[in-house]
Amino acid sequence: MRDFSKYLAERLGEEGSFSGREANWRALHYRLEAAAARRTALYWQTASGVLLLLLAALSWQVFVFYKENRRLTAQLSAAETTLSAAALRADSLTQALLLRAPQTTIALQRAAPRWSQTNTAESAPSASLLPPPLPLATPEEGAIRADTPGEEAPVPVSTPEPLSRLAPSVKMLPLRSFVHISPAPQWLAPLSRHRESRLWVGLQGNIGVSAPRPGISLLQGAGLGAEYRLLGQLWLTGSAEWVSYDVRHTQYLPSAFYREKPPQAYKIVLGKPPVPYPLHDVVGNQRLHFLSAGLRYRVPLRFWLRPSVHAACTWGQVAPAIYNYTFVDTLPGSPPKKVIVLTSTQSTSAYAVPGLWRFGVALERETEWWTLRLGVSRQEVFRPDFYDTWWVQGSIWYKW
Repeated sequence: MRDFSKYLAERLGEEGSFSGREANWRALHYRLEAAAARRTALYWQTASGVLLLLLAALSWQVFVFYKENRRLTAQLSAAETTLSAAALRADSLTQALLLRAPQTTIALQRAAPRWSQTNTAESAPSASLLPPPLPLATPEEGAIRADTPGEEAPVPVSTPEPLSRLAPSVKMLPLRSFVHISPAPQWLAPLSRHRESRLWVGLQGNIGVSAPRPGISLLQGAGLGAEYRLLGQLWLTGSAEWVSYDVRHTQYLPSAFYREKPPQAYKIVLGKPPVPYPLHDVVGNQRLHFLSAGLRYRVPLRFWLRPSVHAACTWGQVAPAIYNYTFVDTLPGSPPKKVIVLTSTQSTSAYAVPGLWRFGVALERETEWWTLRLGVSRQEVFRPDFYDTWWVQGSIWYKW
């Protein structure tokens, strides 16, 4: 572009000087260089957006980890306190039972005969677990039985049995009926590898091929997207994209790419009608903006790559652009040793293109916090005032 500008400046200098020539040429030069400046700014904006998204995701990850760590620490402290209190209560109740063991055993022995008379072994299975009753008698009953011939006087029970002999009877009593131990705390289940989330936000990059393709380069761009899970595997999608492409063609562009009337240079000869000069090339840079809203259905297939289909309605905006037309005097009668080159610059106005539809398929790889996706889609216009496009789209999504 700079060589062309230098050449054009020399040609203007040869034609002659006129007022304001330098100022007009500088204004034209800046407008021709605006396309390259916009492309560089787009690259820097895309890189800044990616860096900002990564920093935000990292900050959110650290915040979630800190919050989960605090919650787990609090639950662990509460569980330790509860278990310590339960252990202390169990120790105190066990000591109280051991101290009262002699009186409890004597009472059970006295109640055993009456229990066996009124209940059978089937209705009171716990009675068989009690120790055999010991004969209890007062000193007077022992003296009377001693005087009776043929009978042996039992030994009167006047003192409690030692604690070592009563320990088995204490062990037979169920400890759970006396000690109330709080249930163990329910720990959090570990997070699954594919964490479920309803809201996804992400960055995406696009490469498109126009159909037809009259001297149009690949459509390149980037965008932002958001998805919300409505029901099951059905998602509501929305995106905003910024796309641009370069134009370099030897003919006028079709009406689908260029709506305004292009310029034309004429050769004027006295006494003859004007003759148009042949077009040498067309150079320009075009920018587009797209807003899309649609639906996406993810096929419920348990595989490390999950397919999905999507459909979206798109609204497009064609930004203003500068096109440079070059004409060469190769008509009959021109000087044979000197070729005249004429240049005409035209600025186009912005216009909207509603009613674009996109249909496509994609494959995605899902992790706990991120999802990588690669898809192919077709943009249909269904009318001749705009062009169809094949899109290849790669994106990275953060599961909010």
